[in-house]
Amino acid sequence: MPKLVAAAYEDGWAFVEDGGELRSIKPPYYRRHALPVSGAALDAAVHHYGFELVGKDFDDWQTLIAFLEREMVRIRKSSGQDPPADFSRLLRFAPEDVLRRYLDRIEFELFANSEWNAALGILSAMLESNTILNHPELFGRAARLLKRCYEARSYGEDQLRRLVQRDNLNQRFPNAVEVYGASDIYECARGVSQRKTVFALSA
Repeated sequence: MPKLVAAAYEDGWAFVEDGGELRSIKPPYYRRHALPVSGAALDAAVHHYGFELVGKDFDDWQTLIAFLEREMVRIRKSSGQDPPADFSRLLRFAPEDVLRRYLDRIEFELFANSEWNAALGILSAMLESNTILNHPELFGRAARLLKRCYEARSYGEDQLRRLVQRDNLNQRFPNAVEVYGASDIYECARGVSQRKTVFALSA
């Protein structure tokens, strides 16, 4: 059972412990490319290069790699970046069963968490897949999910805009508007909406 010890999700790099051995892995992800490393390398990555300590167990390497890919896309999309080229290329040539699993994860995990930008990034890359283009059922499902994603994201943005309209803010939070200004409150609300936690605002 592999354990994700530490990761730099945006770049896709990670340290994994498996069978008592520490390994590093980076995109494009293949278990055979996971290279043995020392504890000193892990220590340097955490203390000098900003790697996040994780300590999360996975049932197998396939599940771990899917998690790393999803986190990399989510974080890059949240910062306005496109999915990494290696990941997009992998999706374009992925077999049918892999694409089905990604569609399941998009619909039942990303949609459930309102992670619209991450879902859009993956779906856009998937719709360039040679397999999907030659498989009408998969293409239709991906296209429907993409449409739902755009609609849900637009609805959420509209709701946020209504929430923080200047007149509404002045009526509901007059003291806050006077101290901080409507535009700053809007940015704060948008940050909470995107990060889904008030505790991440200072990050």
